[in-house]
Amino acid sequence: FTLVVPARKRGQEDPCQPPERTIVSFLELTTEFNTTRNTSISQSTIRRIFIKYKIGIYSALKKPLLRPYDKQRGLKWCRERRYWTIEQWKNIMWSDESNFELINRKSNITVKRMTREKYYARYIRPTVQSGGGSIGIWSCFNYKGVGMCQTYTGRINSRIYVEVLENNLIPSIDLLMLNDKPWKLQQDGATAHTAYYTKEWFNDNNIKTIPWPPYSPDLNPIENIWAWIDRELAKVQISTLGQLKDVLKETWYRVPEAISKNHVESMPRRVLSCIKAKGGYTKY
Repeated sequence: FTLVVPARKRGQEDPCQPPERTIVSFLELTTEFNTTRNTSISQSTIRRIFIKYKIGIYSALKKPLLRPYDKQRGLKWCRERRYWTIEQWKNIMWSDESNFELINRKSNITVKRMTREKYYARYIRPTVQSGGGSIGIWSCFNYKGVGMCQTYTGRINSRIYVEVLENNLIPSIDLLMLNDKPWKLQQDGATAHTAYYTKEWFNDNNIKTIPWPPYSPDLNPIENIWAWIDRELAKVQISTLGQLKDVLKETWYRVPEAISKNHVESMPRRVLSCIKAKGGYTKY
């Protein structure tokens, strides 16, 4: 059991770099505590304190690096939409791309085993370089439910992206009955999304997009749907990329409508959480 302790003094942190860390064992921690405070507390006492205040070892969350400028933009975006109603959020068509690897799963998989069975093959989660290949997917959803999706391999440029929009976004507007509403498309700032060719297509089709702050997955509810899909994929034995493609599409189209509604209804809370964190990381 180890404790992770910050090594830098306050005021010396580099906002663009993670803080330096020093691993301290219970023995070292107890010795240092007793030496600096002239006490004689035992290791067992320190352990009980850790248990009492629920201090433990946890996997560090993976989040995009937020520089001060990124936080400012995210905070500004949230402040401008602080008083948006649920009805306003309902008029957003959320979209994104994600990649799912054949073998390496994103979600954690838990197993029940005895301590001595730690290295038994049936309890190992094998991984391979490059994940054994991957399938990309573009999807969109609204408060009313999920729209169309399209799978792909490789990278997306502006022309491919426009083709995806023509084949999937336009039909999704009809599917979710947004034609008679002042809806807007949400997309991130990927190069293909902001290219001149893409902007021209938006203008020609009279499609408006909502400004989007960089590095802000906490604000995009579709990220939660990707996580749900990955958990569902973990329940299926998938052995080929073709099978992954089919299962991925099938899983997308059975996303419960309640999930779409709940995540869109969470937007006011997401915005307030971001403001409270001053543009930093939130639980979303």
